[in-house]
Formats: sequence, C-alpha cells, structure tokens
Amino acid sequence: MPLFALLLSMLPARAVDAAALPLDQHGFTHVVAAMVRDRDCAATVMAPLQLAVACAGGTGSAVSLARAWRMWNDDPTQRDQALRAAAGAADMVDRIGHPQADRLRMVIRSRAQLAALAKRRPADPPAAWPITEDLWALLVLDAPSALGFVGQTELTRLGMGREAARAQAVENLRLAFPAPVQQGDGPVYMLEADGAYDASLLLHPDLWVGRAQRAGGVLYAATPDPGVLLWADGAQADALPTLRAVVSQAVEAGGSLGPGVVRWSEDGWRTVE
Repeated sequence: MPLFALLLSMLPARAVDAAALPLDQHGFTHVVAAMVRDRDCAATVMAPLQLAVACAGGTGSAVSLARAWRMWNDDPTQRDQALRAAAGAADMVDRIGHPQADRLRMVIRSRAQLAALAKRRPADPPAAWPITEDLWALLVLDAPSALGFVGQTELTRLGMGREAARAQAVENLRLAFPAPVQQGDGPVYMLEADGAYDASLLLHPDLWVGRAQRAGGVLYAATPDPGVLLWADGAQADALPTLRAVVSQAVEAGGSLGPGVVRWSEDGWRTVE
C-alpha cells in the first residue's frame, strides 16, 4: 500500500502507531489532520506543515506544524509526543481564536502561579479573582488537550464582560460536574471531577451548602494541587488536624498550590490560620 493511502486508512489516527512510520512533511501533516478530526474538529491540509482547523463551529484558524515537525525530527524517541502535541495545539489554536461561552471554566492557581502567567502576557493578564490571599480563581477556556487562560482579548472575542464570563464559567462547572464522586470515610474526604477541575469544585457552591449544614456550619477544605480537593467535616473529632496532615503529605508529594486550609462561610471561603 502506498504511504499516502496508508495514512488515509488510519482511522482513528493514533500517535503511537503513526510514530513508527517514515513520514515526510506531507505525511506528517495528514496524520496530524486525522488526529485533529478525531477530536471532533474539522481539519484541512493547506500545504505541508500547514492546516486549517475549525472546532466547535469556529470559522477556522491557520495552524503551523513546523515546531512539532522539528520535534519529530530531532528526537525519534519523542515522535508520538510530537504528534499528540501537534494535534493538541491545532485544536487549541482554533478554540482560543473562536471561543465559545460554553467552554468557559474556572481553575484555581496560587498567587505565585498567577504572577508567572501575568508575566508571560503583561499586556493582557489572565482574568482572576482572589479566593484567599494565596489562592486565586482564573478564567479559562476548556479544550480536550489544554486549558487556555482568558484575558481581555478573549473576553472581547466572546463579547462578554468579566463578571458575566465569571458567572457563566461557574454555571458551566455546575453543569459539567453536578455530582462529583466522593471518596473517604471521614473526617477527611476527597471530591473528584476529572483531574483538571478537581480543585475548581471549591467554587461550586451547591456542593457546600448542604455539607456545611450537616457539619453544623463548620466545614474545612484544602486544594494542595489543581487535581486535588479535600474537605473535612468539622462536626467530627480531629477534623482539622487530620485534614492538615493529609494536605501536608499531598504538598510533599508535589502539590503545587500549597498547604493552606480554608473554612466555609456564607460569604465565601476564609483562610484558617
């Protein structure tokens, strides 16, 4: 079978399979296009290493695969990663270029992480709101391969103000995760979303009102990492020290948001000193 026909027959186009093929620029582009289509996007090959991609009803964006192609050539052991990165970047370019309000989400980052993000785009920093002094809620656009932080540029493309976009993002979280999985026997529990948004459940008020009532109004939580949300029932003995011990272990294991613990109130979360 000719190489071009072989590439077109790869449905779905899996990176681990394609990485074993002797691809030239033309073949590489077609494989990436097939992978983008597997992500529910339209992809048209314009030229070697050039795609036109349209996701979620977007009008289309031009995407260059030159960087991924260099990665493919420079390190043969990373060829499957090069293909995955190229496909992920392609759909992300279009979703950010043509954002949809139903893709808005909120994520939690530390103050230091927010400062680093703002430094990379000083003219248009990410839209962010403080939860505590050390924890911030940031507006993002969700895509299958990555999260795109939202600043004024994206808000203008969406035709939304900051507060309207924030409200929409919280509502989208509610719709996406109406009943997260709860793990643990107490007094410390873990709530699970999908990994990317576990800590974001802190911003989902429907999850906390009933829990706080059952805990006699004393409810603690912690987000040692974006992929971890812990909470403790203050009505149970040793809830706070047990939570602190679990959080400390999570931070030692690589949690990037720190050891802070917060307490629920009707006005929002408050840091526990």
